[in-house]
Amino acid sequence: MEITAVNNNLVKETAKLQQRKYRDNTGKFLLEGFKAIDEAFRAGIDIETVFVLKEKAGNYGFLKDKIILTNEAVLKKISTTDTAPEAVGIAFQRHYGIKDIEGAQKVVLLENIRDLGNLGTILRTAAAFGADAIVLYGECVDIYNPKCVRSSVGNLWKLPVVHITDFVQLKDVFK
Repeated sequence: MEITAVNNNLVKETAKLQQRKYRDNTGKFLLEGFKAIDEAFRAGIDIETVFVLKEKAGNYGFLKDKIILTNEAVLKKISTTDTAPEAVGIAFQRHYGIKDIEGAQKVVLLENIRDLGNLGTILRTAAAFGADAIVLYGECVDIYNPKCVRSSVGNLWKLPVVHITDFVQLKDVFK
């Protein structure tokens, strides 16, 4: 399949995933660039579609029928970066609950994280230090924001991330 028009309906729907409310409503998020797409694929993240520059399609053979050939104009519209990457993917969010972290020994507890890049860096660091899980408490940024996904450099899928907003529940989980 090939899409080169920026006013194509799929392109418009994909661009909406730059906004949190659309990511929340659809359960999807954006993957920008080869490394993010490759890491997500290797981690078993369900990838729906990947828009790829026509001349770079050979690098994405592992995605088989999920590839949509495109041009730079379309990638610029759906990407959140100043310079469009060679590919932008649509993937399904992975959700974890309290049960997923029951046996966790080393848990990183973060409260009210407001900077997307910082959260991505913390995710990378937690994975590097062998944390078993991350718990976000309070008003934290969206882990599926494209900036957070990029700054986590594939580590978003290496350990469960659970968001708890209620202090009573937090206290109950960590007696």
